[in-house]
Amino acid sequence: MIKCYDGYVDCMGILMDLATSILVPRSPGDPPAAVTIIQPSQRRDIMHQMIRLVERLHDEKRIVHRDLKPDNMLLDKQGKLRLCDFAEGRYVDEDLLEWEGATTWHYESPNRLWRGQQMRMCLPPPTIEDDVYALGLSIWSLYTGKVPNDDLVGDDDGLKERQQQRGTVDVAEVDDPEAREIIRGFRRGGALV
Repeated sequence: MIKCYDGYVDCMGILMDLATSILVPRSPGDPPAAVTIIQPSQRRDIMHQMIRLVERLHDEKRIVHRDLKPDNMLLDKQGKLRLCDFAEGRYVDEDLLEWEGATTWHYESPNRLWRGQQMRMCLPPPTIEDDVYALGLSIWSLYTGKVPNDDLVGDDDGLKERQQQRGTVDVAEVDDPEAREIIRGFRRGGALV
């Protein structure tokens, strides 16, 4: 919305391209959202766009997103992937004690839980490695159409226990050999992928 006063423009909001969520799976209880159904023939291109987006975020912008998941990846009309929801993000060089926020448990890195135990913290600030792990799970979701650990939705204690055991998704469910290897390569987040 724009208001004009004597020829000056006062911006009351932002304008963005229209984009829709890339995946259908949602957490139970979430409201329906506009989604783009991804065809199997589109998955590899979208996977590579996901990887490039996160690389650019880390290498050029020096930002840890910390809530990477398919719900925060949008596809515009031209087929270009966009990343949204930076509410939990932080700069890579930011003081770790300054970060406050929450994350989506289903894409949480088991390594982050382990670091928290070592540092005697509830949960330490997220790192690039945590984003890389969440990227791997997001690619897994892209190919399987599932939310990681969806059998534990609403069971935070059960999910935390699985992550403490470094459990994760079954990569064999992904039918594309290249994607399987990429997901395995993102195990820097600390899970047995």
